[in-house]
Amino acid sequence: MIMAASCSPAVMEKTPASASQEDDRPETADPFDPGLRDGTALFALYLSESDSERGWTWLCAAALKGHPVAQSTMATRYRYGQAPVDQHAVRAYLWYSQALANGLAAADALRSDLVKGMTPDALRDARKRAKTWKPGGCQHFGG
Repeated sequence: MIMAASCSPAVMEKTPASASQEDDRPETADPFDPGLRDGTALFALYLSESDSERGWTWLCAAALKGHPVAQSTMATRYRYGQAPVDQHAVRAYLWYSQALANGLAAADALRSDLVKGMTPDALRDARKRAKTWKPGGCQHFGG
């Protein structure tokens, strides 16, 4: 699953063997379509368009489908306030927690490092929310 992180847009171009298959990336594709069940594929699409609003949509869809690297990437975007989101330590904590719960061991160290810069109130809030929080949307807060 983590191998998807090394894909580049050139790697994801159609090859002659796949040319007859329908492309999952038409401009009208809905990343939240229940037919697109593979978080790894959605994460690969994010990597191909990571600098765009559409890339954010692919990333969020992969994270919501349980892809731990996508979840960790969401956390990092919130941690540092990378477009299109504003900095939000509590949301970063929640996404790192999801990535850890889904098997990404590195998320534990990332979350621990994040905690060092959080206020006691923010950490208390994050830990309280993490007990019951389930990802449910892909809103962003800023530009």
